[in-house]
Amino acid sequence: MGVRENPFLLSDPLHDRVVRILLAEGVVTREQVEHAWLRWLRRLRDGEEYPLWRELLNTPDVDQESIFEVVALTYAFRRIAISVMGTAVLIDKLHAHIEDEQWNRLIEHLVLPVVEQGERPDTLQRIYVATYDPTSRTVRELVAGLKLPRVELRYAPAAELIALITELFPHKKFLLGTAVL
Repeated sequence: MGVRENPFLLSDPLHDRVVRILLAEGVVTREQVEHAWLRWLRRLRDGEEYPLWRELLNTPDVDQESIFEVVALTYAFRRIAISVMGTAVLIDKLHAHIEDEQWNRLIEHLVLPVVEQGERPDTLQRIYVATYDPTSRTVRELVAGLKLPRVELRYAPAAELIALITELFPHKKFLLGTAVL
């Protein structure tokens, strides 16, 4: 059921489970939700359709990292503990498979193939791709475009991904200025 066909959500923002969790965990206030909901309803009338929690990201003084973490966990994307050294080895292996322009787009969107702590890059059964926004259509399209076998999206905070990119791609950190958050 699309957002427009859901009369409950149109009548009360608390029908959005992510918003309920954000409120219960104190990530956002009722006032922030109400203001975001009114903006969201206007945009919905203008033809835009996206989840209410995304409108909360446009609210001053909200903790975006906390919102993305709650969303990821609500939608069953596990948080990944990243092995920096293992990831460096994996990225070296993938350089021949992933074109430079693809790396640029991944970095701009804070999306990276990574190795989980405790795993070895030479024995991976699947490739984890870390992002701060695993529900994003753009992220899913970028990952699909890599044409890698057995890929699984995982959540990692944007700050961790920025630090990882800065360390592993020092020559591309200028792309972080265009990062989509």
